[in-house]
Amino acid sequence: VKESDNHSYEKSILISGMRNDTELEEIAHKAGYEVKDSGSKYDILVIKNESMMSATKAQKALLANKTIMTRSEFIEKFK
Repeated sequence: VKESDNHSYEKSILISGMRNDTELEEIAHKAGYEVKDSGSKYDILVIKNESMMSATKAQKALLANKTIMTRSEFIEKFK
C-alpha cells in the first residue's frame, strides 16, 4: 500500500498513452486506486484505446495476466 495525496490505496492502475488525465485520476482515486505511469506492480492497465493493445506495456500485462481496460471502459465501470 502506497501513500499518495495523504490517502492509502490498496489497489493501483497503470496508465499508458495518456498524460495529465485529471478526470481519469479523480475517478480512479474515488474508486480506491492509486494512479501510476510506470512500474510492474499494479492491478489494472488502463490504455488510451484498443489500438494500444500491441504496445509493450499491454503485451507485458497480457503475459502477466493483468486486467487491461481502455480509458472509456474504466470510466464507465468506476464513474
